[in-house]
Amino acid sequence: NTYEKSESHDFTTAENYWKSSATFWNNMRNFWDKEIESASDFSYKRKIGAVSMGKSIRSIAPSKEKTKVATLEEIRTTIKPYLVK
Repeated sequence: NTYEKSESHDFTTAENYWKSSATFWNNMRNFWDKEIESASDFSYKRKIGAVSMGKSIRSIAPSKEKTKVATLEEIRTTIKPYLVK
């Protein structure tokens, strides 16, 4: 992939999202840091039933409609079923 910096695009919406969702993504990083630290090896299931891990994460991620920030425990509860150790 090749990426070129664009001065002509307004990134305000994306910048505002990252600012407003910083706590959520910090909690997400903390979750993964702890999982990686506690296991020398693990994998994950792509789907449980018809629901992908990505879809599950998006269901708890902040959005225009949902501004409540998922706690570390809510993140853990959402992702743990997908992990295989």
